[in-house]
Amino acid sequence: MSVWTFEGGALVQEFKVSACGFVPHLLDRFPDGRWLLAGGEGACLLAQDGTQVRHLDFGEGIRHLKIDAAGRIWVGWADEGVFGNAHWRVPGVDAPPSSYGMAAFDDHGNLLKCASVITVVECYALNAFGDEAWACPYTEFPIWRMTGDQEHVWRTSLDGVCAIAVHDPNILAAGGYDADANLLQLLKLTGNKARVMKRWRLPFNRSGPASGFLLDGRGDQLHLVHDGVWHRWRVTDFLE
Repeated sequence: MSVWTFEGGALVQEFKVSACGFVPHLLDRFPDGRWLLAGGEGACLLAQDGTQVRHLDFGEGIRHLKIDAAGRIWVGWADEGVFGNAHWRVPGVDAPPSSYGMAAFDDHGNLLKCASVITVVECYALNAFGDEAWACPYTEFPIWRMTGDQEHVWRTSLDGVCAIAVHDPNILAAGGYDADANLLQLLKLTGNKARVMKRWRLPFNRSGPASGFLLDGRGDQLHLVHDGVWHRWRVTDFLE
């Protein structure tokens, strides 16, 4: 496996990742340039040049992994992680951290905080930037935010959302079930509700994504990679 870093269209870094004991499917970068890879059976922290530093344990069933500006690692789990990982314990917590659906860790794998104000069966969408994290979890698909030690939840009419981009108080929510796989919705957060302001369709077939498909949100940007094309939109692009 190789990791590439680009600036614009220019390749600025490439390194190969040696055997790390699992097949990674998630990748993010720390503010200081270090890397974090995660797969179904673990996570591995790498130096800037790709040299392995240490392995981290976030249990099984990892669906999302994001690193915020403070270097905290935010993890969101699929249902097999939420209801599994019975063998995994951390000091001071009776249940595995994955049972909360979303949690934050430091770069040594120490638990920092867990989602606590909502019941999460699966973390469908996760976004982390600045000093906060946002998510849209199954089953009710609320918009959830944690900043510092404060959590807030907005009720929504969303269903099957798999990516969110945030420009508070507006949210771009992308994805849905079946024919709504390419649905894009603009929401506004008011009180304890998120109101849908407008809807569009993303540029791929509604019957389902092709191989190599990627849909994700980072900060205020939504990213779609489909058929070899990388699309990027900001929340503010849809506000006028």
